[in-house]
Amino acid sequence: MTPKSLEKKNYILERAHCVFVRKGYASVTMKDIIEECAISRGGLYLYFSSVDEIFAQVINRHNRSKLDRVRGDMEVGKPFHELLTEFFQGQRRRLLHMEDSLKAAMYEYTLSHKGEEDRAFYAAQFQSIFQRILEILQYGVAQGELQEATAELYARHIMLLTEGMYSLALAGQMPSPDIDAQFQLLLELLYSHKDKEVQA
Repeated sequence: MTPKSLEKKNYILERAHCVFVRKGYASVTMKDIIEECAISRGGLYLYFSSVDEIFAQVINRHNRSKLDRVRGDMEVGKPFHELLTEFFQGQRRRLLHMEDSLKAAMYEYTLSHKGEEDRAFYAAQFQSIFQRILEILQYGVAQGELQEATAELYARHIMLLTEGMYSLALAGQMPSPDIDAQFQLLLELLYSHKDKEVQA
């Protein structure tokens, strides 16, 4: 793919991301994406054959971008506590503003796609989320902030808790005090071996 074609494809994915955030997944059509991108039908079909294909690439790109951002912060030596705090603050923002998130679209997609390939896709998405949290905690181990033995266990716990919180938030049942209390408990759990008081 030429640099110009790659730029065009990425532009389509960026605009499609906005469509999925705004409309969810179930009601989005190729026409919606064509109109959002202000391109011809042929121009879109040159790169993508269906809404499903676009959605899968939007999700993969979104998760890869988050992981790349975390790795970039670690490469420049951002302190672990700052990285962890930013992670929880980002989760908090999304939980309180689900209208700006892809989560609703992802849940709609999950409900309508139940094949073998779909299960592999979901597993890959959860693995990507888990990997990002695990790398943050492993970075904390490397900086002497956390115990190595607990990093994988806590990464899975954080992933499962936050995903459950997203389900509640979509139903309008996750008020700000509850979010703050859960994240504070997670921080206390992570730092309990050092008796270190940390604020989210």
